[in-house]
Amino acid sequence: MSGYHIQFTYKGKTNNDPLGPAPSSGSIDARPHLVVTSFNPDNGEADAFLGMDSITDSNYDGTLKYDYGAKYRDVAKIRITMVKSDYSDLTLYDFREIARWLTGAKQSSWLDMQMPSSSILGTYQTAYSFLCKCTSLSQYKLDGRVIGVIAIFESVTPWAYSPLQNIKIKNGNSEIISGTQSHPFTFTLNNQSDDIYNYLYPSVSITNGSQDSFTLTNTTLEYYESSAQNATTSMVDVVDGEVVVLTNRGVILTDSAQGAGNRFNWVWPKMLPGDNEFSFVGEGKIIFAYRYPIKVGDCILGLDDRIHEVNMEDPTWEYATDLEVRAAFLAAYESIFGGGTYES
Repeated sequence: MSGYHIQFTYKGKTNNDPLGPAPSSGSIDARPHLVVTSFNPDNGEADAFLGMDSITDSNYDGTLKYDYGAKYRDVAKIRITMVKSDYSDLTLYDFREIARWLTGAKQSSWLDMQMPSSSILGTYQTAYSFLCKCTSLSQYKLDGRVIGVIAIFESVTPWAYSPLQNIKIKNGNSEIISGTQSHPFTFTLNNQSDDIYNYLYPSVSITNGSQDSFTLTNTTLEYYESSAQNATTSMVDVVDGEVVVLTNRGVILTDSAQGAGNRFNWVWPKMLPGDNEFSFVGEGKIIFAYRYPIKVGDCILGLDDRIHEVNMEDPTWEYATDLEVRAAFLAAYESIFGGGTYES
């Protein structure tokens, strides 16, 4: 698929960052940057990377096929073509700088596809992101001159993901929420995932208040699970101020010397596509952080208008700041959300 978003960010650097040696002190920085473009008309079919193959077997004479399900045929591959903003040829210095930035990484990082923000002039907003790494970097030549580069990124999934959703649960103006067995605190989160046949596992941070236990139940999920216990996350013998982090990778972290041990029921929160109503019994601060799958096909341009907006009539949550999320998730932040950075 070809990417035509005006800006992309990879390892903390964007294509709009200046290219070339920095000017001397006091001089105007007139260095060009990289512009996303295409050397081909790019007409016709484009692979959406959403094709699937059936997993089957058959009986001895081929008269009956056993269908065991299906799997995706391939992962998304993003092709980005770039030239210099002043349309000059790429120098050896230019290509080395681009290659240092994009190539050689052994681990996947987030590739954010961005468009100009509709609300803040001069800024960019992420439409969606791929967890990927650059697997190919080619020079594009014309009459023996190198006029551009083509980078190909290979994702770990067939689809993209939303920007990180950092959601802080609130009770009016208070960040401390509390609920009892007879009157639990309830709130609703909307999972806009396009992968409607699978659960979404958010990362959740709970900073305990003065109670010695808590339960977090997805009451919407209770109707779909064979056992209501599979929809309830609980922990006992929690100390005042203890921070409990439940990651989307099935890991529990706590800043208490007790560790999780037998205090935790080993059920991780999960969400169905659409609205999910949660009930909370206990006292403390809760932050959800997650990305939901977005099936975009051929890197479709634009920003999705279906923004997850705060309901001001029922202010049970708001977006948390990056600093709040980093503090809430302890040492787990980088392993959960980090995508690597570019070291110049």
